[in-house]
Amino acid sequence: MKTNRSATPIVLFLSGVFCITSAHGLIIHENSGIVCNPDATRNYFNALSPISSPVATISLRSYFDAAKEKAAPHEESFFSHAFSPFIQEQYNAVGYADLLSRDARHITEFLALSGEYNLSAEQTYTGLRLFYNKLKEASLIDDTVVDHILEVLPVELERHFPLNPLNSAKIKSPAKMIENIMLSGLTTHLEAPKTSTENFFTGLSQTIAQSVKDIGVNDETAMNERLRSLTLKMVELLLSKTIWYAQHPQSIWPSVLKAAHNISQLCSNRIIAHLDDADEAYRTLVTRFVFFIEQSGHQLPASWYENIESDLTGGLVPFLESPELDDGINSKKQLLLNALVHGKTCAIAQQTHGLLIE
Repeated sequence: MKTNRSATPIVLFLSGVFCITSAHGLIIHENSGIVCNPDATRNYFNALSPISSPVATISLRSYFDAAKEKAAPHEESFFSHAFSPFIQEQYNAVGYADLLSRDARHITEFLALSGEYNLSAEQTYTGLRLFYNKLKEASLIDDTVVDHILEVLPVELERHFPLNPLNSAKIKSPAKMIENIMLSGLTTHLEAPKTSTENFFTGLSQTIAQSVKDIGVNDETAMNERLRSLTLKMVELLLSKTIWYAQHPQSIWPSVLKAAHNISQLCSNRIIAHLDDADEAYRTLVTRFVFFIEQSGHQLPASWYENIESDLTGGLVPFLESPELDDGINSKKQLLLNALVHGKTCAIAQQTHGLLIE
């Protein structure tokens, strides 16, 4: 893009923020801090240029259908028969990470198949971890991809985190249970020793081992928690790499609100089980959105900012109305409001005063 160039910098004052245009483009300062950096903006948008992927996508379902010819779905080898050829033919292909960052169908298809074939928590974890690691290779992830995955995750993974597990009565703290057994056994032994110390500890160990087995501390329970942990990491990864497009301003804010809603669904379906985990996901979403405004806010119309500001000042965004978990920090709402002020200033500088960023 062309800029209005001049040997002498031009200074404009906009709402207490002054803008300087020079041969290097538009730089906006407030309190000596650079708000809108043209080099960063140029690099940011260069990264968004479409890349045609050489990967020919084949439905993941076709691999599962083929696997049924080699093993029954309930057999342990079935999952391997389905995923091994997929990994060889598509997952390892050059450009697959880029494709995955623009098209979520393989991920959402796998999540649906995991429920359809009643895959175990371990098998679901294994497949989801493959996609999670592949997405690490992507620099950016399309907002529609993020929205689609976040929408499907709570629906398809809920079965691994039931509200009232059949063995809920048996689910207790193993550490506390072991402590009670040791305290009781040791007290009895010290009061009236009935066996040697060596035999006492041997018997105590056997009692603890059997009790742990009886209360249901097993690999399945541990695997469910590993699946939960992986899901939280994937949510963070998706949100931290989300990219919206200034060319389609009407879809940006609804996409942010949809992501926030899907985070709340993950909480409702017990996949996000702690307030701090939910808070971290919401803050990652806001931080990423603030970054987007800083980098591309000059391209967005003033009305776009006004619509969002109206929602925020009207208290229409529930997750931004909740108090922060940590005392004294700037709220997510305030961070977003500050970014909107800066972004709107950049937009006015370009669109009203004819200052263009190269």
